[in-house]
Amino acid sequence: MTINKQLVLWRFILWWFNIIGLMIISTMVHSQTTAFETMLDELLDGTVPIIDAKALEKQLTEPSAPILLDAREPDEYAVSHLQGARNVGFEDFDLDSLADLDRDAHIVVYCSVGYRSEKIGEKLQKAGFRNVINLWGGIFDWANQQLPLVNQAEEKVTSVHPYDKNWGKWLKVSDSDDAHSDDQNSFVEANIIGIFFHELGHALIDIEEIPIFGQEEDAADIFSIFLIEQVFENRVAEDIAFNAAVGFWAEAEHRIDEDNTIAWWDVHGPDEQRFYNTVCLFYGADPENRKDFAEDLELPEERADYCADEYDQATASWGSVLDEIADRDADNLIKMEGDAETFTYEVVQSEVYFLNEIFRLKRPLIVKVLEFNEVSAFYDPEETEIIMCTEFENHLARLYK
Repeated sequence: MTINKQLVLWRFILWWFNIIGLMIISTMVHSQTTAFETMLDELLDGTVPIIDAKALEKQLTEPSAPILLDAREPDEYAVSHLQGARNVGFEDFDLDSLADLDRDAHIVVYCSVGYRSEKIGEKLQKAGFRNVINLWGGIFDWANQQLPLVNQAEEKVTSVHPYDKNWGKWLKVSDSDDAHSDDQNSFVEANIIGIFFHELGHALIDIEEIPIFGQEEDAADIFSIFLIEQVFENRVAEDIAFNAAVGFWAEAEHRIDEDNTIAWWDVHGPDEQRFYNTVCLFYGADPENRKDFAEDLELPEERADYCADEYDQATASWGSVLDEIADRDADNLIKMEGDAETFTYEVVQSEVYFLNEIFRLKRPLIVKVLEFNEVSAFYDPEETEIIMCTEFENHLARLYK
């Protein structure tokens, strides 16, 4: 399979500043600034001229103050934004919404750190706008310098939407903290990703009309770990795969603690079997370098001997599907709806953002994150929707304990 270079770069950057983020917690603020600058140097292409926060603050006090465009999503804008900014969004950006602006207007575009606003700036340049500037460091750097922000009610605030927990680490004061410990948080996040990718597998089987021989649930499990292997940098992928596998084992232990028997009639395989399938498939993608992974999760040698072949089978089936939807010239994206304040929404939104960078489906897909009064996640083929229930968060946190 041919993996999009931009996605790999993004994943690498995410992993890189995730590690840097952990290091800078105990260091001086200057170290954070240096790491932030380095990250932006790698992230931005320099296609749109930039302005820093202090220079923009000064310009906003002048009679010829620039027009501010916020290229984040509405839920991010609602938490806080620069006063007077128009929310133009990113995924649903519509050039027609700016029909009232003169092509010579002085425009400053911003987002969280500058990547999305640079992309919107490129679109504006292409449309003939001649004076488009990108806010270097975005609203994160603006907030870190304690410059003024307002919420949707135009009340002064200091909080900023972190986009997700990884990006939120660049905020000196972040709302991205949650009730879980770091290890528990990683476990919950990894399993939410695994579950979302599993349901995405079901969605692709339906939308792309993929023939399945055998249980569809098994095919969706294979897709989940295969996609984790494909789109994440190796160390991050290994952490996610490890936690996702342990999640299946924890479910099995929970079943035993509750004195529940295995539902042999269920369309899902036993959790113990799903545990070993996950470990085997991820190990099989790179047996030479993942021996410790297999040993730590006690994959029997009798099974390990066949894991590379199993991964090759997954590549032959799902790899061709991903190649097809990556090369497609279409506008059908994955869109998010639901409770944007939940941890599940943050995690899934981050994955949707990355997937939308390279994949286009035959039909649009909606992902809804909502309270469902049960621990569940499923794909609804009649509505072409994935439902991610927020109840999974606490359930996974309890499994970790």
